[in-house]
Amino acid sequence: MREFGRLKTAFWHNPKIKSVSERARLLACYLISCPHGNALGCFILSDEYIAGDFAWPVKTARDKLAELISVEFCERDIKTNLLRILPWWEHNTLENPKVCIHAITEINRLPSCQVKERLLISLDIFAAKFSVMADFMSHCGGNSTSNGHGNGMANGMANGSGNGMANKPALALAKAQALGKFTG
Repeated sequence: MREFGRLKTAFWHNPKIKSVSERARLLACYLISCPHGNALGCFILSDEYIAGDFAWPVKTARDKLAELISVEFCERDIKTNLLRILPWWEHNTLENPKVCIHAITEINRLPSCQVKERLLISLDIFAAKFSVMADFMSHCGGNSTSNGHGNGMANGMANGSGNGMANKPALALAKAQALGKFTG
């Protein structure tokens, strides 16, 4: 479980956020920082969990989430309850290869559905920056824009030399996870 979620002050000036009710805005802040969340802004969350955390009736939780979905703040798969915060990468990022490896582990725990597929597409921005994510994207059918030269760093070494690339064991783990050969 993560310890915090970032919320930029521009959130409060967003016309979409301003257009929803006060409870929906509170729910949006909760989604960004709730204990059920992860580094991807894409996690399983039922109406009952929301209702329980706010002491709201389930109908209220469902209605406020519907408000956020209607303004494209989030999307959700009805069968799996997989929820994705659409502007997540405006507030949060994957900062280094180790965080990418953790994110890959989280991705592999998510149920397969269209929401997950769209999450994978959104990770393309990190494939260009981190070779470990580019490699993962190439193995899972992502739309990586990587040019095949790692992360563009000068020496191109994957040996933990501080060049921004993952070390060989971490890269091997990420590859195995992407191929479904390791679930640990």
